[in-house]
Amino acid sequence: MSLLNSYQHVVVGKSYVSLIFAIIQKARHQLDNLVVDDARFCIGDKWTSNIGELEKKALRHLGEHYGISCLVDIERYTEHSNTMILLNEKMIELGSSAFANIKELARKLPECFSESFIERLSRIDAQDFDSQLDEYFDRVVERAFANGSANLFQAQSQLLEPVFVRFLEHLQSDKLVTKQLHFTLQALYQTILSSTLSDSEARYLLASTLSPRYKLDTSRLEDELTFVYKTMGGDTKKALVQEFEIYKGRLEYILLDSHEGVVKAPQVFLFGHFGKEIPFDYEPGQTVFKSIAITCPIEHKFVSRFVDKRIIFSNSDRMGTDFPHWEMVLEHKGIIRATYAYADYEGAKPSFYHKNASEDLFRSLSSTFPGISESDWNSQVEFGEGTDVWLDNPGRSSASKRLSLKSQLGAECLYQGSRVEGVRYCGPLRARYLGYFGYILNILAN
Repeated sequence: MSLLNSYQHVVVGKSYVSLIFAIIQKARHQLDNLVVDDARFCIGDKWTSNIGELEKKALRHLGEHYGISCLVDIERYTEHSNTMILLNEKMIELGSSAFANIKELARKLPECFSESFIERLSRIDAQDFDSQLDEYFDRVVERAFANGSANLFQAQSQLLEPVFVRFLEHLQSDKLVTKQLHFTLQALYQTILSSTLSDSEARYLLASTLSPRYKLDTSRLEDELTFVYKTMGGDTKKALVQEFEIYKGRLEYILLDSHEGVVKAPQVFLFGHFGKEIPFDYEPGQTVFKSIAITCPIEHKFVSRFVDKRIIFSNSDRMGTDFPHWEMVLEHKGIIRATYAYADYEGAKPSFYHKNASEDLFRSLSSTFPGISESDWNSQVEFGEGTDVWLDNPGRSSASKRLSLKSQLGAECLYQGSRVEGVRYCGPLRARYLGYFGYILNILAN
C-alpha cells in the first residue's frame, strides 16, 4: 500500500494508546492520518501494561463513546496481577480485592488509618466495601469525562471519605516511612518523583493502591485496534523517521527511511519519550530518570511464591539518589525481568550503571531468596534499554497546574532550545500528577 504525500496528522510511535488516539481523531474530524511504527518511540512497558480500575473504566468509556468494540470489551484483554511492595522489612501484597487490599494496608501500615476505622474493619462486609469502591471509580470516571475537575476524587460515602482524608493526613506528615511510601507509590502509579503533594494526588494514589490491578495484553489489543483503524481508512507504516525538517521554528516535513521518503503534515504527534537520536528536548533543566531492562534466570525454592507478580523493592536510602527505584516480574520459567531507574545526566550512558545495577539487584534479591548464587547471577545477567521514564520534581513553582486534568503540560517540544510548532509530545512524562488515568484524559479526552 502506497502512502499519501501529505497527511493532516502523523502519529509517530505505534502502541495501543497511539492507535486509540488516531482512531478518535479520525472519528472526530475525519482526518487523513498516518501512524508510523518507529521502534525508537516507546510509551513505557509498565506505564501502559499495568492498569487499575480507573484506567480500565476510562478506556471502556472511550470505547462506548466512539464505538470501539475492543475497548468496550476491555476485560477480554486483562488478567489480575498482584503487586508486592517490599517496604524495608515489610512485605505488602496487593491483590484482586479492594477490601483485601485495605486490610493488608491496615495490618502492615496501621498508621495510614485511624484506630476507629481499623477496629471497624472486622465488621465491614467485604462485598459491600468492594461494591462501594467500584461505584466510586465509576463516579470519578464520569466526572472526569464531563470536565468536572472540582472535587473529582471526593468519595461521597460515609465509609470511604474518612479513609481518604486520613490517608492524606498521613502522607503529609513529616516522617521518613511516610515519605518513603509516597515516593514508592509515585514510582508505581505516576511518572514523577516529587516531594510535593495535593489532595487530588493523595486520593488518586490511594485509589490506585486499593484498586485491583490488571496486566493488559497490549499486543493483542494493538492488533485489534490496528484492524479498527485500517477499516476506517487509516494508514500505518513501519519505518524510522530519518529527519524532522524544521524551518523558522516550524516542522515542514518528516523523512522516512522507506521508499515513500518525504511526508508532509501540519501536526506530528510523538508517542514515546526521546532517545539520543531524536532532535527534540523536553522540559529543560529537570532530571529525567530512564531505565535499564535486566534479565536473569534464578533457581530457588521460593520462586513459585512470586511468579507473575509486580515486585517493588523500596528502601528509604534510595530516595533522592541517582538510582531511586527498581522493580521486577518473575516469570514461570524462573526468569527475572527487572526495570532499574537511573538519572539520565548529560553524557551518561546506561552501560555506566550496569555493574551498579547488577550488584544492587543481587543484594535486594538475596534478602528475599537467601542462598542464591552470586557467581551464577554474574555469569547469566543481561542488560538492555528500558522504556519507562520518570521526571524529578516537575513544576514545583506552579502548584495550580497540578490540579488541571487536561492541561497541555509537556505538549510542546524544544528544538535547539526553542519551541517548535507542529510537533506535540505525547510521551509518558506528559501525564504528571494523576498517573496513567490523567494521561488518558490529557491525550485521549481532549
